[in-house]
Amino acid sequence: MFSRSIERLNAHALSPEKYVDNPIKTEEIAEQTSPRMEPWFKVMIGAFAPMAGAFVLPSAATIPMLVITGVLMLIGFAMLINHERKQR
Repeated sequence: MFSRSIERLNAHALSPEKYVDNPIKTEEIAEQTSPRMEPWFKVMIGAFAPMAGAFVLPSAATIPMLVITGVLMLIGFAMLINHERKQR
């Protein structure tokens, strides 16, 4: 009997609706704070694959692979600038 009274008291005393006008659900908080992989970051990371290929492939492929790396880096940087401008 005593434990039921404590359970009821705790249920009412600890309800967030009593203290907060607009309670936020846990799922909404998780959506807002969960990290995500930005598209520009994927392109920047992907730019290192041709560079690694330049070391493995024959020397005739080194220059084209480095050019591809540079182009992907520039595209990723442009995507980053575009992303930052949209956030403002």
